[in-house]
Amino acid sequence: MTTPQSAAAIWKRLNDPDTWLAIGPVEGVDNAELSTDGHLEGFDWYTTVGPRKITGTAKVTESTKNQSMTLSLDAGELVGDLSASLDKNGKGSDLTVSIDITSKGGMASLFFPVISEVLGRGLPEQVEEFAATL
Repeated sequence: MTTPQSAAAIWKRLNDPDTWLAIGPVEGVDNAELSTDGHLEGFDWYTTVGPRKITGTAKVTESTKNQSMTLSLDAGELVGDLSASLDKNGKGSDLTVSIDITSKGGMASLFFPVISEVLGRGLPEQVEEFAATL
């Protein structure tokens, strides 16, 4: 997704925990942790898959200012990464968001195809909506 915003402006938004609402599996954010210089370190999150509420944690495991950020997601039997990368272009920035979720446990593995489809559904549209709000 291309946006007219600078990488620095997008980077500032990526460090706001509320930015991650409705991107990938994140429907709600609580207990955000910020470093003393204001950079995002992690938060608790939740999502709903059918009648089930899934809760987990997100920890920033990779962070390169104005370039990329990766959140490591852990919801017990489901784990993965939610990543955002920025590339400057002549008209602003290209924003790429990706999600990679895997199953760690027995019950989750039975329902994993449904869960992964629900969690990944609409990601391109979510990223476009996010970029439009910048």
